[in-house]
Amino acid sequence: MGEANIKFAQGDHEKAISICMDIIKMAPEAYMPFQTLGLIYEDQGDLKKSLQYSLISAYLNPVDRNSWIRLAELCQELGDKQQATLCYTKALRAEPQNPQNLDLFWSRSHLYEELGEKKKALEGYKSMLRITPSQDGERYMEIARTITKHYYEEDDKVSAMETMRNAFEANSENVTAEDVNLFMELLMTQRQFLQAIEVLVNHCGVVFQLNVNREWSKAVPIGISLIENGAVKISSVAIPEILPIDLRVKLGICLIQNKLFTIAQVVINQLFQESVEDVGDLYLDVAEAYMDQRCFVDAKPILKKLVNSENYNLAAVWLRLAECLNSLGEVERAVDAYSRVVEMAPSHIEARMSLSTLQSQLGKHEEALKALSRDESDGLLTKEEKTLLLQRCMLFYAHGRLDEFYHECKALLFNMFKDLNDPDFIKAVYCCRSNKTRREMLQDHFKPGYKVGDSSKSDIPVDDLWDLFVKLCELLLNNKKYDDLLEVTALSMSCPYFMLEPRKVKQAEFMCLLACIRSKNEHFAFSHIREICIKEGHKNQAWNLLNQVLLISTENRHSRFCLRYLLTNPDHAPVELLNGHNATISGTYKYALGEYVAVLRTCPEDPLVNLCIGLTLIHLAGQKYSSKKHSLFAQGLTFINNYMELRGECQEIYYNLGRALHQLGLTYAAIHYYKKGLTFPPIIEDGENRFDLTHQLAYNLMIIYKSSGSDALARHIMNRYLVI
Repeated sequence: MGEANIKFAQGDHEKAISICMDIIKMAPEAYMPFQTLGLIYEDQGDLKKSLQYSLISAYLNPVDRNSWIRLAELCQELGDKQQATLCYTKALRAEPQNPQNLDLFWSRSHLYEELGEKKKALEGYKSMLRITPSQDGERYMEIARTITKHYYEEDDKVSAMETMRNAFEANSENVTAEDVNLFMELLMTQRQFLQAIEVLVNHCGVVFQLNVNREWSKAVPIGISLIENGAVKISSVAIPEILPIDLRVKLGICLIQNKLFTIAQVVINQLFQESVEDVGDLYLDVAEAYMDQRCFVDAKPILKKLVNSENYNLAAVWLRLAECLNSLGEVERAVDAYSRVVEMAPSHIEARMSLSTLQSQLGKHEEALKALSRDESDGLLTKEEKTLLLQRCMLFYAHGRLDEFYHECKALLFNMFKDLNDPDFIKAVYCCRSNKTRREMLQDHFKPGYKVGDSSKSDIPVDDLWDLFVKLCELLLNNKKYDDLLEVTALSMSCPYFMLEPRKVKQAEFMCLLACIRSKNEHFAFSHIREICIKEGHKNQAWNLLNQVLLISTENRHSRFCLRYLLTNPDHAPVELLNGHNATISGTYKYALGEYVAVLRTCPEDPLVNLCIGLTLIHLAGQKYSSKKHSLFAQGLTFINNYMELRGECQEIYYNLGRALHQLGLTYAAIHYYKKGLTFPPIIEDGENRFDLTHQLAYNLMIIYKSSGSDALARHIMNRYLVI
């Protein structure tokens, strides 16, 4: 190594490098050849190679603090800040008790800040605070101030406040006006106004005179005893002439927040002698303090001064003035102030919503809607636009303007889709029954920048959007706009806001089914009810809904579904009954009879099953090629009699019995039962006479009379029961 260093000193770099390489081969763990190589390459201007060899040397000899510091500086020179922080860390570990480590901590923390690693920077500053000697008070306060600002930026105001409190207690003689201002600001954000006043008393020479002929100053600490029965016992205050105006104003604000308005007025009077153009921010702080205590009369003139100034004629100040005027009941002036805010800051949502509310109170509904207007765009809605749209929807709903309400609701709920009229999109919405499949097919139909997962972070609460959707459905249903209702409910099943909540998806599917039934969309309705029956087949309500769908159906798709369902779910009474009905409609009465009898085994006391069996036997008896017609007829009447006994006397049973006998040609018996049925009221009174069989009974009776030549009796029945 001596020879290598001599060659290096003589300028023979190649020979020195060769010797160092030979040494590394013989002793690879020796740090000196790497150190010399680092110096050689640095001398040659190759800083990158110099850094590489110097790092190896430092890792082989980690206790050399100076080498690590030099490497950190070299890394910064090369722009490798991350490596520089590691070198500073190694230097600190090499000599942890070195008094000069404060500078290393400071440099490393600054690098962490530049790298954006705020947490590590803060830990470094806290370590500095622990090792700073007590006699170095200025350095201690500087570090504490830096830590406080870090906490404040991270919105951890409690930790920031505690840091400053500890610094004030440890180094009260080094506290500056800047420190007092910062500490008071933190205390006031936590609404600790008395503690903020105490800081001024202890560090700025402010003296208070109490109501009990006592003085509160730095020499006479008072503390909590200031408060008695919820009131502060201060009668006057003496303030040093040299107290900065911003600290004086903070004192006035603290007094206002403690409801000491008279003393506060004396304190802040000096502020009003200052130019509003220079210290307008302090004017605004005082006005906001008055508004916080609902002293709007005191805040109003201060805010007017601000808005009439050149530097503070700002949207934020006009907003505070508008809120003040609104609280004072000066609605028209508040409207003018809010209008100025909207004019100066069109994107300020709260101002626009407040303006709209006040316009509504004044009866200016069109102006209220205009305040919430937005520019149409093809992109995704921002949070502000969604909020405005929601408010517009509620205004349209309140005024009963259905068409505008419908249009705005669609714009709000389904804005994430590119084109609602795209055939592929419509196919994905209407044809996909599985949520997973629907979600996959919809991926290509979202606007650029939208992700399905974004719905979990909705700008507007999902429950608010759901309430809006329900209101829209109710309005469309009440106004009989069934096609629009079907479109909205179908889209709702694909709406990302609702897809992540199974309960809402289920409700949307049911509402869509009702819309299908109302709009007589049999194909889509059957797709819905089929899924419901598969999932909820154990509930009779599902099969009742299927029957409602069959009332509007003109196809026979349901028969194949029922047959397949019965294969996997044998002895399922509702499906067996439906299969029996399907067989009856198709004229295969023997198959129908088999299905009905299977149901009868499980439900022998069911009136409907007995009626179906009786009617099926009568149909068989009426067929041309049936044998033993008398036996079939007798059995049919037996089951119909069972039906009558189980059901009890009512209009329904006499109509069914008369209709069965009428079909068989036994008109004399049918007349008896038709007449008896006319003496009974409807079995269900619903106000619309949907269950009243009087017209059917009278019509059948009139047909019998007319066919038998009894025209007078037929006319009598027609005039009595069938004339509107």
